[in-house]
Amino acid sequence: MKTIVVIFAFCICVNAMTIEELKIQLRDVQEICKAESGIDQQTVDDINEVNFDVEDEKPQRYNECILKQFNIVDESGNFKENIVQELTSIYLDENVIKKLVAECSVISDANIYIRFNKLVKCFGKYKTMKEVLNL
Repeated sequence: MKTIVVIFAFCICVNAMTIEELKIQLRDVQEICKAESGIDQQTVDDINEVNFDVEDEKPQRYNECILKQFNIVDESGNFKENIVQELTSIYLDENVIKKLVAECSVISDANIYIRFNKLVKCFGKYKTMKEVLNL
């Protein structure tokens, strides 16, 4: 029951979030994930610009953390289309969101961590984290 309440609360927060609130949350989550994954600021900057190798382990743990913190994937790495639509509606128009979801939701890889990197790269085709932070 607690899990349902937390997920519901997150959905409400995302739906009501402004671009400024998203930027603040993204900065906070990046700091958390930077600490958890042990990567340096240059690697974070590279990820923000989608300039990383999907097979590199450093971005894999960081991107896993970012995706899970924003509830974009579940614990098994499954893409949560409804959350992505709500989150990206803050900074993308509906037609672009449909393209993003269509392209990114089909990403798969036997290695879940490579899948996380591929998802971040896919999202970056539409708007990088650096671009979101600079909106």
